[in-house]
Amino acid sequence: MLLNWSHNTPHIDWFVQGQDLGADFRADDGFIPQVGYREGYFESGYTLRPKDAFFLRVRIFTVDYYDAEPSGSVLNRRVSVGSGMDGKWNSFFRVELNRDEIRVGDELLQRFRPRLYLQSSPGRLLNLFTIDAYFGDEIDFANGREGSGTTLLTNATLRPNTHLELRNDASGRWLHVDAGGGKSGRLFSAGVERVRATWAFNSRSFVRVIGQYVVTSRDTSLYTFKVARKDASFSSSALFAYKVNWQTVLYAGYGDDRAFTDVTGKLEQSGRQVFAKISYAWQR
Repeated sequence: MLLNWSHNTPHIDWFVQGQDLGADFRADDGFIPQVGYREGYFESGYTLRPKDAFFLRVRIFTVDYYDAEPSGSVLNRRVSVGSGMDGKWNSFFRVELNRDEIRVGDELLQRFRPRLYLQSSPGRLLNLFTIDAYFGDEIDFANGREGSGTTLLTNATLRPNTHLELRNDASGRWLHVDAGGGKSGRLFSAGVERVRATWAFNSRSFVRVIGQYVVTSRDTSLYTFKVARKDASFSSSALFAYKVNWQTVLYAGYGDDRAFTDVTGKLEQSGRQVFAKISYAWQR
């Protein structure tokens, strides 16, 4: 069962929704990560449109929801206030103050986790720039306890000329916990770094190179179960494409995968691929 109601004016917007997903519900036409719970959701905002200011639109909002089992046991609960702002230079800012309660095992763990988001497309050279940061309290889901940490996601797209596009996507996460017994520290550090370069020779052909490095380092003494000290992998690929006509495209590429091993302490090759492909659309 799903019921919702919304109302909008030039300045005020409201949205209320309630849903009840039974334990035997099947999502044949989509993906639903959980069933057998009830949710109440509320969102409201007030919008301002300043004149002759850096911010062209400012929306102050609250987003709140409550998830519970049919018995009434709380699964997730959030109270949030924030503001979203459209600015000059094709920019968007978002500031949130989020207070969450999340059930992990038999405990309802809490966190207060502010969020800062910035996105801008100032020009052709710096075509896109994004920073998304969460900080403050965090939850150690693996070991079922509260902690503190930071999650940072960034991406940037550069276009030095009409032929070349460079894109970098990076993310990092750090979690600090108090394990008791005088033990505390950084539970893990995790990061993903992805660089993509595309060179367009003309309207018919281009070459693209991608490199991605993923790494997680852990303090094994702070875990309640056995884990690896480090996991890491590096993958790279190169692709060439040529468009014969609007229906036919030829592809040729190479890929290389490497994984970290404790034996050597290095990234060892785990796979290699060479491929060619032709794409053609038949019409009747």
